[in-house]
Amino acid sequence: MTYTTRMHLTMITETEINVLKVMAEKDINWNW
Repeated sequence: MTYTTRMHLTMITETEINVLKVMAEKDINWNW
């Protein structure tokens, strides 16, 4: 995971969390 990505995750919105949940349900590859 990159530094920029970590910074973004600290400011993640509720909508983005919902999107991540959907992606996780679709077995997205989390190996960053």
